[in-house]
Amino acid sequence: MEVTLSDSDVLIDFLHNRGPGADAVRRLRRAGMLVTSTISRFEIYSGVRNDSERLTADQLFGSIRILTLSDEAALEAANINRALRASGNPLPLADLLIAGIAIAEKLPLLTRNLRHFSRITGLDVITP
Repeated sequence: MEVTLSDSDVLIDFLHNRGPGADAVRRLRRAGMLVTSTISRFEIYSGVRNDSERLTADQLFGSIRILTLSDEAALEAANINRALRASGNPLPLADLLIAGIAIAEKLPLLTRNLRHFSRITGLDVITP
């Protein structure tokens, strides 16, 4: 088992205790092999609807390492963005930044969003 960067969708699964996404997050978290990004943290907290959800998110993020957007990750994201725009397949900014972090840190990305992330050359995508 290797350190794995988690996308927002599987973190949401974990927070709502549903499906294989929750199981994968739980397994990696227990093994100390789960990290996420400030981008996913932003996405999760943007969707928090009440104090209970906020507390659950606080507990999750307090137990895993949060990777920030380094200069190298920003450049990786920009390269991905240019390539995908040129091919007519742009992605949302958040996904570009998450992919840039994964590539810069040489980490696989745990996500259910194959529609977006499978388009990115050089990104190791794993599904729950």
